[in-house]
Amino acid sequence: MIRATIGVWANYATTAAFQIVFALRYGSGTEASVFVIVFGVAIGVGGVITASVQSVIVPRLLTPANRLVRPAVRLVGAFTLLAAAALLALWLEADGVANVLAAHTHIPRTAIVQALRAACPFIFLEVLSGELIAINLAIGRRFAPAVAPALPSVVAATPLALAAPISVPTLFTILWVGALAEVAFLVAALAVGLRGRWRTVSGHLPHAGVIAFATAAQLILLTLLPAFERVMASLHSPDGAAHYNYALRSLAVVQQLVIGGWLLSSLGDWSEFARANERRRFRASLLKTTASATLLLVLAASIAIVAGQKLVALVYEHGAFTSRDTRVVTSLILLALAGFCAEGIGLVLSQALLAHRRNGSAIGIGIFSFIVRVTLIVLLAHAWGVRGVAIAYSISAVAALLLEILVVGALALAARSDLARLGRSALVALGTLATAGACVLARPLLPSAAQAVLVLGSFAALIVIVKPEIAMRFGHA
Repeated sequence: MIRATIGVWANYATTAAFQIVFALRYGSGTEASVFVIVFGVAIGVGGVITASVQSVIVPRLLTPANRLVRPAVRLVGAFTLLAAAALLALWLEADGVANVLAAHTHIPRTAIVQALRAACPFIFLEVLSGELIAINLAIGRRFAPAVAPALPSVVAATPLALAAPISVPTLFTILWVGALAEVAFLVAALAVGLRGRWRTVSGHLPHAGVIAFATAAQLILLTLLPAFERVMASLHSPDGAAHYNYALRSLAVVQQLVIGGWLLSSLGDWSEFARANERRRFRASLLKTTASATLLLVLAASIAIVAGQKLVALVYEHGAFTSRDTRVVTSLILLALAGFCAEGIGLVLSQALLAHRRNGSAIGIGIFSFIVRVTLIVLLAHAWGVRGVAIAYSISAVAALLLEILVVGALALAARSDLARLGRSALVALGTLATAGACVLARPLLPSAAQAVLVLGSFAALIVIVKPEIAMRFGHA
């Protein structure tokens, strides 16, 4: 866990650095919107395939004797071919895709075409990286999968920091170089981890074809979501996509800094508990991880409530990023905070489903979340523009979390007594949020820094007084 957490912090520190330099060079102009819309496709394809491979492969890749299961390895190859076919189709149909995007975003069609085609090699390399990360996690590697995704950000941020703004296609080419380094690093880590274990054995993956098909269907839907969100965010103003991207990417960085180590290690650890039928240890670990993640996410949200605008200005308000951009991005972050907390808790619970091979349940929840989110985006974006997209994110994430809690309970992955024991964590979370709300009411009297200190003090005092059941050390609970 310690190695995973350190790796995640290093990864997302470089992601934050890239965002800061990007804001300095591009602000919320047309090139920024082109990049974030096209990059949304990259996030969708790369991220969803990574999640799909992890959910199907990590719990199934190894036998009890730590040998590779041949059908699982073949399934990785199938995902690779699926990604290659999808990206080839995107490259060939870039003109048609650009026509649709340009019609809804007021962004030049040519710029979108060039960016899409430049992004395709980068996306494919990110898919390969995601698959290599899944295999590394399955064999017990933690640090390399956590830190490797930092390489594209490091490689791309360097020329942005040292030179004048470069074109979006050139930026994607630089990211391609960084992704190639990421793949090479992960292959080297895998070679070390599989030393003496390269031999595969035959095995059986029950319903693997059905799972793969359902995962691919979910993949196709979710791949479209990031780009769709950014397009809809630009309905009222072409800078909406950039503003929404700054807000959601900032929250994603914080979310991963808070719970990324748990997410990387819990699936592998909980898969071991599931294979050994150690339900008591699994439930204890799930309880403490969920409680700890909830408290830290709520603390981060509370600090954003009292000091969000100051933090956004401190991080981004340089160069082309103006004070108006700061106000808009801050408002979007505040509207998305409920989704930030709910999504983070849901990501932890999803690891429990996947560790017990409940892929069907996880896929069903993902499709439910997609339907709710797209429906709300369509309804709210037309009325409120980019703010409507942020509200849709929050509502859909909360709805998905409620469904996930019901499913985890129905599958007996958590007992009622576990839910009752989470009450103390809920009390700390509510107390921290109440302190943040009181600070907002007293804002004319207290500066933002003092309010943040009060929130932190309240959180610490409640932890000491209430004593919630949380993970007090790294590793298995």
